[in-house]
Amino acid sequence: MQMEVGRVAIPGAARCLRYRRTAGAQSFHRLFQQQPVMVFNHGCTYVDTGRLDNPTSPHNLVLWGRYTIPQGRFEGTDLGLGVRAASRFESSSGDGVTISAAGYVVADAMVRYPISDAVSAQLSIENIFDKTYYTRVNQATRGNFYGTPRRFTVALNANF
Repeated sequence: MQMEVGRVAIPGAARCLRYRRTAGAQSFHRLFQQQPVMVFNHGCTYVDTGRLDNPTSPHNLVLWGRYTIPQGRFEGTDLGLGVRAASRFESSSGDGVTISAAGYVVADAMVRYPISDAVSAQLSIENIFDKTYYTRVNQATRGNFYGTPRRFTVALNANF
């Protein structure tokens, strides 16, 4: 394993992309990788626009893990599980109406099976527990968006 902080590599540690700041936003992302079987990735973001009508969550967290089966009949198969979380947020319009949305936690999963060295099949499930949540709130009559309901995706991937 290896760690990178900015452009500095530290042998024997995990790889890491760290703290990035732009106007009104801060983020922290890290990738831990134990080759070849396990990968853990997490990131968190804080956004403060300083506006009353900020329609999105100021605090967001993503955690993801992937395990590759190292041997046996399903050798090379990837199993992944992830969690996305956001804090409570609200938006206030000029007419004094405030719309708020509760924080949420949503789980996702995937299975990828290698059919050959160049071809793999993948099943992904987004929002496993079919949670109803808002990703954005804006005004009482418009600009309010639900998050993705449970969604299954099947893909066939080829490298050539």
